[in-house]
Amino acid sequence: MLNFLTEKISPRKKELVKNMLRDSVYCLWKFFGPNKKIIDSRKIKKILVVNKGVIGDLIVSTPMIRALAAKYGKVDVLMRKDMKDILSGSPIIRKIYFYDDQQDIFKLLTENKYDLIIIFSARDKEIKILCMKAKIPFIIGNSFSYSLIDIFITARTKENPSQHFVQKALDQARLVHTDIKIPRTEFYLSKDDEKYVSNLLKKYQIKKFAAVHAGKRGNIKRFFWPAENWAEVIDYISEKHKIPVILTGSSMEKARNEEIMSLVKSKNVFNFCEKTSLKRWACLIKKAKLLVSLNTGATHIASCFNTKTIVINEEFPELWHPWMPNNLYKILPHPEVEDVKKAVDTLLKHT
Repeated sequence: MLNFLTEKISPRKKELVKNMLRDSVYCLWKFFGPNKKIIDSRKIKKILVVNKGVIGDLIVSTPMIRALAAKYGKVDVLMRKDMKDILSGSPIIRKIYFYDDQQDIFKLLTENKYDLIIIFSARDKEIKILCMKAKIPFIIGNSFSYSLIDIFITARTKENPSQHFVQKALDQARLVHTDIKIPRTEFYLSKDDEKYVSNLLKKYQIKKFAAVHAGKRGNIKRFFWPAENWAEVIDYISEKHKIPVILTGSSMEKARNEEIMSLVKSKNVFNFCEKTSLKRWACLIKKAKLLVSLNTGATHIASCFNTKTIVINEEFPELWHPWMPNNLYKILPHPEVEDVKKAVDTLLKHT
């Protein structure tokens, strides 16, 4: 029903409709929720965080996981298997589980005897129902859900439409009496992956460099930024600032990167598409002096390492800007090439 109502309106207006629904569900829960109660932190021994989102969704939830672990010890996480590189190796996560079928998830919930489950995923009606069937004592939902099933959970946060998703996640932790003073997003790297990337750069005799991620969202009309624009910016970085430029990506970006490479004039440009895993891609972004990217997960990876970043075509900067000092990034909604060049000059000025 919601898709029918919003499919022909702008993203901003669509979000306004969603926020109205979120407020309605919150009010129903607050005044009529039969299972609503204050959470007693003394009764919490074992926690599961549910997040079946992709790169950005997982990264913005890492400060919340850090806050929970600081008070209650290591937590478990239920997530997508293809995103495991983001959280694997974390010293504050006890165990990572992956989505399979509902029967396996119900078994996970009942056998582990969780006291608290925090659901960060936007659309997780099925998980909430399974948590209630498993008789989990405390279930916390998120502010950006508009599912009527939220009426029956223990607690949920109230939506603030101008609040960054890092703070939305931390609001969930605050419901169980824990917080973090200076939240930082995190991505967990291994020494082997860092060594691999160092050797890869050494192979191509690359030291100081900029990274460009044209992103799979370039195939969606409203996120599109022309290949010739990318090529012009890449040549500008290489020639004006005298540093190599590396195009990053997986198989999803292969055709896009090849198109851009065919238009690039500079010889100091390298296509690293399909040369890195997710963790190794993060290592590459960590080492970059600058990242220029569409509003994909790359910009959130950059925030974990304070890599200077230019974000192209971000629709909701107040919600999704890179979580780092504001002098380290520039948000450019639907920019001209000259706008990006100016941002490059500003961010590389003292590098």
